[in-house]
Amino acid sequence: MKKTFLALLTASVFTFANAGELTIDHPYSRITAPKVKTGAVFMNINNDTNENEVLLSAKTSVAGRTEIHRTTVTNDGVMQMRPIDHLEIVKGESVALMPGGLHIMLLNLKKPLIAGDEFDVTLNFKKAGKKTVKVKVIDQAAPAMHHHHH
Repeated sequence: MKKTFLALLTASVFTFANAGELTIDHPYSRITAPKVKTGAVFMNINNDTNENEVLLSAKTSVAGRTEIHRTTVTNDGVMQMRPIDHLEIVKGESVALMPGGLHIMLLNLKKPLIAGDEFDVTLNFKKAGKKTVKVKVIDQAAPAMHHHHH
């Protein structure tokens, strides 16, 4: 009986330790001007699991193509956006996709992004698989982002 209890206790501790999940908070996009064919999606990705995760790609029906981008500043102060082939989210940490940093780039927009509109973006993760989030289009400044520090 003692061995059975210990085995059950160990199994429940192990289950609890792996109970975390990958969550996405505050997905949003900014409005675009009528003839602009690019936009961006921002969010927080929280990895409360016990394994590193990788964002492999994103897809949405509002754009012809999407890319994961990183904005950097060159030595002469010029901001550049460059596609990256994946984004690692370390276990127990959060990654903020935000203006001037990491983001999902929307290329070949099919129509302008208008304040109040919503659209789906499907994120493809290496371990968690596909997760679809509803993105809200906002007028200007980003909504208050809640940063999780672990």
